[in-house]
Amino acid sequence: MTILYWNIGKRIKDEVLNNERAEYGKQVIKSLSENLVSLYRKGLGEKLLRLCIKFVNVFPDQKIVYALRRQLSWTHFRSLFHIDDPLKRDFYIEMCKIEEWSSRCLNERIQSFLNERTAISKKPELTIKNELELGVHLFKKIFPF
Repeated sequence: MTILYWNIGKRIKDEVLNNERAEYGKQVIKSLSENLVSLYRKGLGEKLLRLCIKFVNVFPDQKIVYALRRQLSWTHFRSLFHIDDPLKRDFYIEMCKIEEWSSRCLNERIQSFLNERTAISKKPELTIKNELELGVHLFKKIFPF
């Protein structure tokens, strides 16, 4: 699905919007989504199409998306769209890969400002280790088996 959504975004951006971002584009996306919903299914609505376009804007290199698709789900990518700083985004991508975070875990780490706390910490490895231990503790609390 991740590659499909990237390709949808790329095609809309290149062939429909012609890489332009204008008021015209808003109407085109709305019209396109209405046509796709009537032809295929409800899931291809305007919101999804806008997310697909954002996907291509944030991750313009298909090779990178293709390489990450096995470790990161569409939900992971959607969480990463909102991080404007590429270095910060790369930090969370690497942590997801190394620690095999779920999308819920990724959101929790982003909301807890793990990147910022790690950056200002005198002992960043300890900060990350403590954060990971907290995650394990919470997991065991939820699933006590």
